[in-house]
Amino acid sequence: MKGLEFLNDYKKMIPIFMGVLLVGSIYGRVNAAHEDTLTYEEHLNAAREYRGEKIYATSKEEYEKALEMRESLDLYIEVAEMLKEEGDDEKLEDIGELVAEKYPNEPLGYEALIRCYKDLENYGKCFEQYEIVKKRGISSDEIEDMIMSIKYEYRLEGTEYEYVTDFVKGYATYLEGNRFGLVSEEGKEPIKEMYEDMSACDGEYVAVTDENNESYYIDLNGERRFNFPKDIKVKKIGKLYKGIMPVYTDDKVYYYTAEDGKQILGPYDDGEAFSNGLAAVREGDKWYLISTDGTKETEGYEGFYMNTAGGVVSNNRAFANIGEGYIMLDENLQPVGNTVYEAVKAFGDDSYAAVKKDGLWGFIDKDGIFAIKPAYENACSFCHGLAPAYENGAWGFIDSNGKWAIKPIFAEAKTLNESGCGFVREEGKDTWSIIKFIEFNYD
Repeated sequence: MKGLEFLNDYKKMIPIFMGVLLVGSIYGRVNAAHEDTLTYEEHLNAAREYRGEKIYATSKEEYEKALEMRESLDLYIEVAEMLKEEGDDEKLEDIGELVAEKYPNEPLGYEALIRCYKDLENYGKCFEQYEIVKKRGISSDEIEDMIMSIKYEYRLEGTEYEYVTDFVKGYATYLEGNRFGLVSEEGKEPIKEMYEDMSACDGEYVAVTDENNESYYIDLNGERRFNFPKDIKVKKIGKLYKGIMPVYTDDKVYYYTAEDGKQILGPYDDGEAFSNGLAAVREGDKWYLISTDGTKETEGYEGFYMNTAGGVVSNNRAFANIGEGYIMLDENLQPVGNTVYEAVKAFGDDSYAAVKKDGLWGFIDKDGIFAIKPAYENACSFCHGLAPAYENGAWGFIDSNGKWAIKPIFAEAKTLNESGCGFVREEGKDTWSIIKFIEFNYD
């Protein structure tokens, strides 16, 4: 009987005992959480103290411990700011990638990262992050303001060249001494200065004339590829276009196929390489545009504006010289309006071309409408939203609103190419530098 009573008493004690355990368990969890909070705060405070003393290695260790306990975007941003102070670009980049992965739709993290990179003058990283922001559609006013403030940052890469052409297909011809060579946008010289003459590059091949007055094509490794035709005396050959090469004698121009060396067009009194399916040729005192089968696509003009590669058509527009000036031709090679320009430059892209009217240069669209009225002493056409312009004895770059993106500080400047690269010559220097706008060249 006593055993049963003991059992009954024990059963009565179970709820009380369980209650005590429950309370103890709750208290234990609350106390543990409180201790965790204190530990997190302790690590965070320690990290901040070490940071204030510029003991960055220990500060990072404390931040890492705090992050292990409680991750947050704000804390990652704080760590990024500390890494910026330290100048640890590599870890700053790592944490940037981590934040982008963990918080892909939060602009706040990108704001902090772009701000950090901007302060470090690492503008390439700013534009790199901005590309991610745009793709994810999470930009903010602050991000846009920061990017606008560095939009026209650039770097210069000096060269030893006294003469350069515009970039064509990523390459420009340069002259050093009395020899021609080829330089890339990256400043590399795939073909050193060793030739008497050199054409623009078609992306694969370059026409050259060597010191023995022999003309042929070489590739970008400097290897000889195509010879000139053997049945005529050649003075030089020109830029290759879809297997068609212009061949110059002392007084005539012919067009041959590079593959089998057969003449297909000519002779003409003068002419340039084909580009965009058309070439400018002269018969007597008149110039025409012909197609690759020799068909004359225009009436005779006094001439055409040609770029440094001999091309006459860009943005589906050409400029023909009618004697007193130039008129613009449309995609059907018919006049656009009746405006006559004193001088012109070819379109650099699909935006605005530089034209001279009433003694000053302005910019027109492909319909002949002035987007920027004539106001400059000289100018080149737009590409990538920028155009070289000349004022008060120096060249700078204007934006599409006609405002100075870079005030006139250069002795000379050339049109940018499709990669946002071009050439400038600084005041007091005899040689050119490659200018690269970082927005388009941050890889």
